[in-house]
Amino acid sequence: MSGVHLPMSEYLHRGYCKLDETKDYMQTAVNAFAIILNGDLDDIERLSSEYVLRSARTISMMKLPKEKLTAMWDVVKGRRKTIDISYETLEKYRPLFKYINGKEIARLNLSDPKILSFIGTHAELDRHQVGVIASKYISINTKWWEPRNLNLMNNILCGIPMTFMRQLPQNTFLQLSHQVFYHIHACDPLQRRFYLAFMSGTQVLGKSYSWSASDVAKLGFLMAEVTGPDLSSINPKSMAGITSKVNK
Repeated sequence: MSGVHLPMSEYLHRGYCKLDETKDYMQTAVNAFAIILNGDLDDIERLSSEYVLRSARTISMMKLPKEKLTAMWDVVKGRRKTIDISYETLEKYRPLFKYINGKEIARLNLSDPKILSFIGTHAELDRHQVGVIASKYISINTKWWEPRNLNLMNNILCGIPMTFMRQLPQNTFLQLSHQVFYHIHACDPLQRRFYLAFMSGTQVLGKSYSWSASDVAKLGFLMAEVTGPDLSSINPKSMAGITSKVNK
């Protein structure tokens, strides 16, 4: 009976490795682990896109140089243009998606609502990435400011200059869906306070003493910026609207 074994690194010829995908799934996985860990970028690029997509979560948990994690996207994309990558592919690639730079993400088909929502609800994109994406989206959709589009953008809102957002009518914010402010991971405290000020406007939710539990729930991460008298003015019963996501 033969067991699964990890190929010794000294027997791996860096730059010449190719994964042999067999029905022995465990040994195939171990071989892939060895290639990813000890091989070079040429070896990484010889992996099949199907294997990378199937193993994206496992690969994301490995301690690898950033250039190797970045190279996984080149494997998945292959010869296709970035704009032709489907939502289904992105969903499979979710665990590794954060390693794609903002400029490349902005080349995806942002006109596809599913793709836009996928990007906007990804919790691990940083401010720079969403800034590049927001700039591209604004350039291709002159109606980006409509509530139906803002509700798809979610975290991408953190990449829109506040000068642009100030020009929107207050009732636009009243039409934002409940989930939007639970996805603004890339916003800094200044941006969150900016959005809180808008949401506290007389045409939106009003002052904190008038907030219902539903209003509190809608504020999401913005609740972290409510302090002092505004916080103490909230009806205790309304605080039931704070969810576990905000408490984290």
